[in-house]
Amino acid sequence: GRFSIGDFFARRIRRLAAAYGLCFLPVALLADQFFLRSEMALVAKNFLGSILFFNNFQLMTADGYFAGPNELNPFLHTWTLSIEEQFYIAIPLIVLLLQRQPHRFVWMLCAVFTVSLALALFSGDWLLTKDARYFSTSFRVWQIAAGGLAFLALHHGEGRVALPGGAVLGVGLILAPVFLIGGSFLYPHWVTLLPVLGAVLIILCGAPGHSPTGRVL
Repeated sequence: GRFSIGDFFARRIRRLAAAYGLCFLPVALLADQFFLRSEMALVAKNFLGSILFFNNFQLMTADGYFAGPNELNPFLHTWTLSIEEQFYIAIPLIVLLLQRQPHRFVWMLCAVFTVSLALALFSGDWLLTKDARYFSTSFRVWQIAAGGLAFLALHHGEGRVALPGGAVLGVGLILAPVFLIGGSFLYPHWVTLLPVLGAVLIILCGAPGHSPTGRVL
């Protein structure tokens, strides 16, 4: 019955701050020692984008002769964290905007899920280039909305869904794309549904107290 934006962000900071320091600062210092001076501008730019949660937008536009390959960017992996934190920045504001009404929040998540998934499945490469759509928040937020809907399902249930073998199936769906995804794929696309559905099944069915798969995980 209570919700505090301040407490929400304080929990996010406590959860992330130590991991940020242990990852980002040593990487930046090592890059300063081993990268060429001409490469450090890109490193500094992506370091700033990582700590301010907009690195995925930088990677969307990182093309051109002098951009360099993304594979040599030591902060490449932080694009997912940027999208996650954009979601966490927006969610408490949306909760207040919707006057803390749970049914409105559910409809909002359903709408976001539908629109974002439709963009990912049906837009092809006419809206964004192959690389840009990979890093785009608009093409990824449906995945986080699916997690939000799974949480709400658990919150209003008994903390789990009784679906025998659901968690094992979830693990299988997460692993399946390893053998299905090729370099020619426009990603995210239909195959992205498999690991997202797998993750949702584990969230719903993999409670450690009720699932051997959950206990192993």
